[in-house]
Amino acid sequence: MDKEDLFKPLLLEEEFEILGRGKVTIRPLTREELHRVRHQDTGAGERETLAACIVDPKLTVGEVRLWQEAAPAGELTPLIARIMEISGLGKGAGKSDLSGVPE
Repeated sequence: MDKEDLFKPLLLEEEFEILGRGKVTIRPLTREELHRVRHQDTGAGERETLAACIVDPKLTVGEVRLWQEAAPAGELTPLIARIMEISGLGKGAGKSDLSGVPE
């Protein structure tokens, strides 16, 4: 293996439908992003996660905050859950060093 292969992103994108709103394109969290967001409070971690992982349409942290303020309480839950799943942080991840990741 060429060590340069370790530095190439493997962030596969997929579409995700937000009921009543439409589709967004998402990608997994990187390991570095995970370490950055996992020490934040839930709201801030969710904003950072969504701003990083929604690639189309691209949203800023401030725009995600506006969305959080306008959305019903459970609207973002399925989206966050899917991002965690494609990031390899689904059920059972709590047994690793990934505790504290926003769910």
